[in-house]
Amino acid sequence: MQRASKGIEQSVRNKEVTMSGFSKGEQKDFDEYKKLGITVDSTNPDGALRVDIPNNRINEFVELWGQLSEPGYWCEYVGPQTGFVFKSPAGEFRHIILSPETEQLISEEMQKFTGKYNPDMWQWIYQCDIFTDRI
Repeated sequence: MQRASKGIEQSVRNKEVTMSGFSKGEQKDFDEYKKLGITVDSTNPDGALRVDIPNNRINEFVELWGQLSEPGYWCEYVGPQTGFVFKSPAGEFRHIILSPETEQLISEEMQKFTGKYNPDMWQWIYQCDIFTDRI
């Protein structure tokens, strides 16, 4: 049986740019992202940014996010490849690509940050207001 979220996964895989959402306040220096061609698409009232990342810069984005983000935050990116990047309160950095094999692991990591366990990460992404008008 195919999950309803499979359609969400297919729609984001066909995007020309990858989207990510994170709080500008958690970053030490946003200008470094601009050097990679990453642009701010929108800002939510709560201060969360939605950025567009050139697909060929995802690895550099992940590495830079890990360097610049404050401990205790995470971000996700959605595009041809979708992943979650975590930085624990102790400063440990973890990057996990979303797949059927890693979905439970990502859910467990998210639970450490949110206190809630969500077994369907595609549905979680779909419900994130920063992505909904583009998915």
